[in-house]
Amino acid sequence: MCVSTPVSSSGSRSGRSKDWCRAASALLLLGALSGCVAPAGPPEQRRPEPRSGRAPVLEPGQRSAAFDFLLAIELEREGRFEEALAAYRRVLTQDSEAPAVLRRLAELSMLLGRAGAALGWAERALAVDPDQDDLRLLVGAIHGERGDADAVREVLTGAEGSPISVPAAAMLYGVHAASDRYGEALPFARWLVEHEPDEARGYLLLARAHDKLGDPSSGERALRQGLGLHPGHIPLYTALAALRRARGDRIGEIGIYREWLVHHPGHRRALLAKAEAELATGREQDARLSLETLEGQHPLALEAVLKLAFLDYDQGAFEAAEARFARVHRRHPGQADVAFALGVVRRQLGKHAAAIEALEAIPRSSSRYGAARVQMASVFEARGALQRALETVAEALEAAPDPALELERARLLHRTGQREQAFAWLESLLDGSTADAGPLYQTGLLHAADADHEAALRSMERVLEHSPDHPGALNFVGYTLAERGENLDQAERLIARALELRPDDGFITDSLGWVYFQRAQPLLLNGHIEVARTWLDRAEAELLRAQELTGGDPVISEHLGDVCLALGRRDDALAHYEKAVSLGPREGEQPELAAKLERLRAALR
Repeated sequence: MCVSTPVSSSGSRSGRSKDWCRAASALLLLGALSGCVAPAGPPEQRRPEPRSGRAPVLEPGQRSAAFDFLLAIELEREGRFEEALAAYRRVLTQDSEAPAVLRRLAELSMLLGRAGAALGWAERALAVDPDQDDLRLLVGAIHGERGDADAVREVLTGAEGSPISVPAAAMLYGVHAASDRYGEALPFARWLVEHEPDEARGYLLLARAHDKLGDPSSGERALRQGLGLHPGHIPLYTALAALRRARGDRIGEIGIYREWLVHHPGHRRALLAKAEAELATGREQDARLSLETLEGQHPLALEAVLKLAFLDYDQGAFEAAEARFARVHRRHPGQADVAFALGVVRRQLGKHAAAIEALEAIPRSSSRYGAARVQMASVFEARGALQRALETVAEALEAAPDPALELERARLLHRTGQREQAFAWLESLLDGSTADAGPLYQTGLLHAADADHEAALRSMERVLEHSPDHPGALNFVGYTLAERGENLDQAERLIARALELRPDDGFITDSLGWVYFQRAQPLLLNGHIEVARTWLDRAEAELLRAQELTGGDPVISEHLGDVCLALGRRDDALAHYEKAVSLGPREGEQPELAAKLERLRAALR
C-alpha cells in the first residue's frame, strides 16, 4: 500500500478531485514499480513496513484523500468492506462530490445488502455528473434490485420514453419481466431488435415476451425472423425448440433439431435433445440412431452413453448395457449412479461377483449407498447367503434409516429362522401413527408365510384401520375371502378399490378374476350353467390380463387352468397347469397343483 503527501486544498471542486485522483493514480503506478512510497521525513520518523501486506496506519492528520482512496481499494481487496466504506467516507470529507467515490460507496453498499444507502450514494453521484450513462445504469440497477420498475423506467428513458442506450433497454426489459409485466417489457424488446441489428438478443427477448403473454405463435415468428438474419444461431434454435416443447408439440420440436443439425452437423446438444424428444414420443429406434451418432462423434459424451445403456437395459439387451455402463464406470469410477446401474444389470445377468464388486464401490456418503446395499442383499439371498444378506441390510440401515429397509430386515430375520426376532422388530416399529401400516402389513405377510392365515388376516385388517386405502391390504383381505368362498360381495368391493389405486397391478387383477371364478362355483353346483359361464368368461378375461401384466406367474397360470377346466376346455387347462409347473410353483400357495395336473393327464389318457 502506498502513501502520498497531502494535495492542495485550493481551487475548484473538480480541480481538487482531479488533483487527488491524479495523485492516487501516480501512487498506484509507483507502488506497482517499487513496492511502496513513504511520506517525506527523517528516517527515524517513518513507520516500519507492515509484514502482513496490509496498509500502514496513519494518524488522521497524516492522511490525504488520495491515501484514503487507495486504502479503501486495498481494504476491498482484503474483503474488509466496512473499513473500506469508512475510508471512502473520509475521502468525501475532503471532496464531498467525487463521483468515483460516491459510485464505490453505492456499489459496496449494494454488496452488503443495503439497497437504501446504495441508492442515496448513487443518486448523489448522478446529481454531480448527470451526463454519465453508466451512473444512470447503476441507479437503475439499484431500483431494479428493490423491485421498483417504474423508478427504473424514469431513470433509464429519455423525454419520449425511449431507452437511453442498449444496456438500458436490456435492463428495462429485465426489470419489467421480473415483475411479470411482459406487456410493458415488449416495447423494449422491439427497441433492441431495431437498435441491435447485428445481435439476436432482441429476437429472443421478444419471443419470450410474446410467449409469456399467451401468444407463442408471435414468439415463433420473432425467432424465425431472427434466424432469417442470423442463420444457424444456436440460442434461437434452442428457444424455438423450447416453444414447441412447451406447447406439447414434440414432433415439431424434433423437426427444429433436424433443422439445427443441418447448420451444425453432429452438434452435441442438438443430438441429445433430439434423442430425448424421440424417446418421449416412443421413437426408440430414432432415439438410438441419434444417440449412436452422438456416441460415435463424441465417444466421451457421458449423457449419450448412459442413455444408450439405459435404452439397452429397457429393451433387454443386458450385455450391451453392461458394456456401456462398464465403459463409463472405468472413466468415472466416482459416479455412484453409474456404479449402481452397472451392479443392477450385472445382477440381472447373473454375474453376482461382478455385481457385488460394482455395488461395493459406492461410498457410504452417497445417496445410492442404501439402494446399493439392498441390491447386494438380493444377490446374497439369491446365492443362499441369507445371513450375509441380513448383515448387508443392517449396514444400509446404519448409514441411513429407511422404512423399507426396516421391513426388509424383518423379512430376512424371518427367512434366517429368527421368527421371534422378526416379529419383535416389527412390533418395535409401531408408534400409533399412520406409519404403522407398513410394519403391520409386513407382519401379515410373515404370518401368511407361516401359514397362520388367521393371524395374517388380523394384521391386514389392522392395516386397513390405519390406512383404509392400502392397496396391498385391500387385496390380501379380498383374496382371502375369495379363497374361502366367503363374503364375495365384500371381497369384490375390496379388490375393486385396490384396482382403482393400482389399475395395472397384475396380482390384484388376478384376485378379481378369482372372485369371479368363485362366484361361478355355487351356480355350477345348482345347475345354472349359463349364468355360471358368464362369470367364468369374465374370470378368464381378468386372468389373461393379469398374466400379461405380470409377464407370467405360476398361481395365475393355475387359476387359468381351473377356469378352463370349469368351462370344459381340458386341453387348455392342461396347458395352463403345465405352464404353472414350468414357472416354479409356490408350494405354500399351490399345494394341489401337482395332483390336479396328474388327475387331468389321467383323464385325458
